[in-house]
Amino acid sequence: MKHWIAKATNTGYGISAMTSRYQVGGLNAWCTHRLIKGLLLPQLTYGIEVWENKAMIAEAQLGLNKIVHAACGIELKVPTIAIQTETGIPPLDLLTLGRLNTLALRAKFVGRDMNMTKRWLQDSGIAPVIE
Repeated sequence: MKHWIAKATNTGYGISAMTSRYQVGGLNAWCTHRLIKGLLLPQLTYGIEVWENKAMIAEAQLGLNKIVHAACGIELKVPTIAIQTETGIPPLDLLTLGRLNTLALRAKFVGRDMNMTKRWLQDSGIAPVIE
């Protein structure tokens, strides 16, 4: 897990360097957003569904916040909620919950009754809804 967080952080610093290097004002907001969503988030969230450690998700969220601050040129005083709303990048805990829901529904409707399926259903919070 720490390997993927470090890898995503290095990618984020590369994106940050590109935004400050190219053109006079850096890359535009759309290009920066697509780079973060296309390059950074897949690395940062690799296997996030099976992470049982909330501290690791919080650490990954801090890394994502630092990278978005640097890449988009946002001051540190701006609240995190405002940044997530304006950039369109969801918090990692919500992204994790969405992936857990998808996996739980897929496993439930495929009909495989495994321990992993039970854990996904329990963690996702949608077990009472689909049963």
